[in-house]
Amino acid sequence: MKHFVKGFVLLGLISSALICSVNAQNANNDTLLSIMREEVCSNLNKLKAREVPAYFASLKAEELHKVTLTSDFGLSSTDDVHTRVLAPYVRVSSPQWDNYAGRGRTTFAEIFDDPGIYTIALPLKGCDPSIVRNAVRKGLEHSYAEGVLAYRSMLDRGDTTGQEYDSLLSFSAAPSVFYYEADMSEEEKNIDKSQLCRYIDDASRIFREYEDLRLGRVSLISLVKRTHFVNTEGTVIAQNRRTFTLVVEAGAKAADGTMCRLEDDVFTFSQSGLPSPSELEKKVRSLAERVVAVSKAPQVDEYSGPVIISEDVAAALLNRILGRRLESKRRDSDLDDFYKFKGQRILPPAFQVYADPTLKSYKGHELIGHYMYDDEGVMGQRVECIKNGVLQQYVTGRTATDGFFKSNGHGRSCAGLEPVAQMSNLIVESSEPYSDEELRAMLVAELKKQGMEYGFYIRSANCGYAVRESARENAKIDMIPVEVYRVFADGREDQLMRGARMKGNPVELLSHIEAAGREAHVYTGRCGSPKGFIEMSVVSPALYLSRVEMKSDKAGERNSSVSAFVQSTGDRTPAADTPLDSVIFEAMADEMGHVLGKIQSECDEVPLLVDFLLDRTVTTEVVSSSGACLNAVDGKVDNRLSVSVIAGDSTAVSSTRPYALSQTMMPDSLDYWMLRRSLALKSDSAYIDACRQVDDIRQKSKADGDAGAAASQVPRKLPPAVWMGRSAFDGACTAVSMEKLADSLSAVFMEYPHVVSNKVTVSQKRSNYYRLTSDGQKIMQPDTLFGIKARVEVECGGRTAGDTYTLNVGGMGDLPTEEEIKAELRTFAEHLCRKCGADSMVENYRGPVLYVDDEAVNLFRLSLSSNMLFGTYADIDSEVYPSFLSVSQIGEDTEYNGMKLKGFRQVDADGQRHASLTVIENGKLKHRLSGRFSAAGSPESTGNSVFVRIGGEIRVRTGLYAIRVQSDKTVPLRKLYRKLLKSAKDAGLDHAYIVRSSRTAPDELLRVDVSTGKEKLVVGNIVKPDSRRAVMKIKDASEEEIVHPGYGGGGIFISPKAVLLEDVELNVKD
Repeated sequence: MKHFVKGFVLLGLISSALICSVNAQNANNDTLLSIMREEVCSNLNKLKAREVPAYFASLKAEELHKVTLTSDFGLSSTDDVHTRVLAPYVRVSSPQWDNYAGRGRTTFAEIFDDPGIYTIALPLKGCDPSIVRNAVRKGLEHSYAEGVLAYRSMLDRGDTTGQEYDSLLSFSAAPSVFYYEADMSEEEKNIDKSQLCRYIDDASRIFREYEDLRLGRVSLISLVKRTHFVNTEGTVIAQNRRTFTLVVEAGAKAADGTMCRLEDDVFTFSQSGLPSPSELEKKVRSLAERVVAVSKAPQVDEYSGPVIISEDVAAALLNRILGRRLESKRRDSDLDDFYKFKGQRILPPAFQVYADPTLKSYKGHELIGHYMYDDEGVMGQRVECIKNGVLQQYVTGRTATDGFFKSNGHGRSCAGLEPVAQMSNLIVESSEPYSDEELRAMLVAELKKQGMEYGFYIRSANCGYAVRESARENAKIDMIPVEVYRVFADGREDQLMRGARMKGNPVELLSHIEAAGREAHVYTGRCGSPKGFIEMSVVSPALYLSRVEMKSDKAGERNSSVSAFVQSTGDRTPAADTPLDSVIFEAMADEMGHVLGKIQSECDEVPLLVDFLLDRTVTTEVVSSSGACLNAVDGKVDNRLSVSVIAGDSTAVSSTRPYALSQTMMPDSLDYWMLRRSLALKSDSAYIDACRQVDDIRQKSKADGDAGAAASQVPRKLPPAVWMGRSAFDGACTAVSMEKLADSLSAVFMEYPHVVSNKVTVSQKRSNYYRLTSDGQKIMQPDTLFGIKARVEVECGGRTAGDTYTLNVGGMGDLPTEEEIKAELRTFAEHLCRKCGADSMVENYRGPVLYVDDEAVNLFRLSLSSNMLFGTYADIDSEVYPSFLSVSQIGEDTEYNGMKLKGFRQVDADGQRHASLTVIENGKLKHRLSGRFSAAGSPESTGNSVFVRIGGEIRVRTGLYAIRVQSDKTVPLRKLYRKLLKSAKDAGLDHAYIVRSSRTAPDELLRVDVSTGKEKLVVGNIVKPDSRRAVMKIKDASEEEIVHPGYGGGGIFISPKAVLLEDVELNVKD
């Protein structure tokens, strides 16, 4: 037997040795890992020789492919993100005190002082050694420079003396580790998105059967991550992560306007761990029935007494109370309300609390907080945090804190941020568990003892938040119980309640925990912290607490049924083969009739305008660098719906800006049911808000005696109009062709050794705007934008220069040839190299300046895009331009001097034709531009309503369409140049300036010698004069013109190619 055991052990050792050998060989064959290992050490050796030496460096390469599938009431959306980044990390000075010594706090100051996420994108495909080496060197240099800056800043502040933790190491030692997992197979990585969309669509469509629901969503997140980690201590790690997270959400609105919301989730490491369709259907129906019941339940009153909280609420609550407080933070004792309790009992003796990232599952439940090695290359370890109710240990990273000097494998962060101690899997257990019946008996007994009629059982809750503060009275926990049951002491049936808010001091809440149940629930969370969102799990049984304070959470919002969705409209569903454009307008027309009918029959305030607007946008974008693709987004759909209601009369009118709550994101796929439902709900919100605004204005006017102040905001009654443009989605180019173009264009910059960074972005944005108003405007206006941007940085002689090349057209077919674009990019790169070696402008200047090309256009555009043409900046007939300049709007002409005006639209967003008119005549303002809303000097619409999206919000506003600036006195550009020199010479100056901007030479500043006419490129952070004041200084204009197309929302613009300004100040900004 002994010989057998010895042989078995020997066989195991041989097997382990073979595995290690294979892993080592695989690691040597991993090009990315090999380059990282070589470069991190060689670069550290160079950084050690600097004035402030570096002593440690690490590199983490993270490839992440995250697919999020979301289905709302049976309609799915897809978000597919694939990135590959390199995160450098450098520590300077010494482990005793380095650039991170004063950091690691949890204060808001630390969050704002943090230099932020810094990563460098790596190619998604392949591993070009030169690209990786350049990224490593640039990244380590950047991280070193940031480290030196932080270290010197601490020295200047005096952080190295008289501090509580000066005696602690800034960075503790850790053993070197070798661990290598081979990359996952394509079969393991890939998912069938179509099949999974059907899976969640079938489930979320069930929510349609419940008329009271406002929210019915099923989401599935598929995540594949591969991480390479190396450091200068010899640690080498390559590990994989494959996860699936399923989330079911349901929400219903109570009669008082409170939104009641419940969710359930499933986490698994494999697709086979997801619920079957029938199991998922049960979850959906259960959640829907529960949340509808909650929305109809009565509201709780204030309460203080014993409660039972379910295992899922307990897990969420303990995450808020214990999760962050059991993470060691340097210099955190002043914020840590647990600090004084180390070595003391904070829970009953039966309670054990530990953190263990090595656990992949717990009693059959898979744990998202599992990992092998943390983000500092330290093996994850089990940590006994609370033993027999006594607080003993925190989870730690490599940053030493008082009482905890070594890492236990919990140094975690998102790529590009400093790793700090973060929770993994937090397990709460009791050696004396009780059944549900026994916990209930405890509750009833306590109620009877205190002479109370009822207590509470909290089944579900929204997580809320927790705040850490030094003073115990400031530390707090805030949770919102959703399903709350009154448990009566006399044995009556439990009563469902809602509208509770649970608040309290975290330490005090822990002190009221008396007992735990037998069954455990897993809370799957992504904990937000200054170091990113970190995946973690909390496992807890149900808990009995002797006292909890709850307050009534009043909504404070009156409900409305003005346009509540009526399920019977479902019988108007168009045929399956109906084009989507027709479906959209059918839903809009039917709901417009429904809304107006209900308002007229049931409400006092009849709206002046009801406006439905849908923006369907599809974006494809590819980013490449040095001939390799860094990122690609193929056909990202963004559908946004807006409902605007304007109510009132000439004395009081509601805001013309859409109410924020009347806008909503829509699923990628749309149908009649969803459109009708969303329009109805948003009409309800918009109408309520409009009526409130009108009431407020009338009451204020009555109190102030100021009637008629809002008359100018009354919308015009425009004639009905129908305009259906050709869909922007026709003839779109493919992501493959865009990637090929981006790779080819970015490869140009490899010809220039001084180029240290380059990114070429090729993007295509296609939008269809659908609009229907109560005035009878029915518009479908397409908009397309195809853009190329090249962001380039060069370094010459220790100086750097960077800028962006921009080319916008309507579609790929409108581009110059590829060779022509490459020629422009070469010119652009050469311009940056010259700029890098140019002298600096160090003194302010006052004198003549020549504005050329885009600078001339922008001077006019900015002066006109202000309130001059749309607001009240200047009165009609006032002088706003020099007398020889006039400005006109081009109406229906699609050509100018034989050239097609690119980006021209036939009608505006109201369906009105653009008026041909003179806006500024001989320098005097004669006519303002307007759309649906009137403006002084614009008695009728001039056809200038435009569709815009600002910060995700879609709306209609007044804007420019096709503008021409012309001069009565023009000279050839060469003569204008001579006038510049003469003017400067007459002013006694030895030089003048030209400001010029173009695609290939943006923001160009040229100093011109008055005597020789020689131009010299200079650089400087200068402040140019305000455009409205600057135009009044124009003395001459060139006869040559420049035509800017109307892509990108700026409108077509025609102006002189150059203008000469007198007495201009160019000030150097500090």
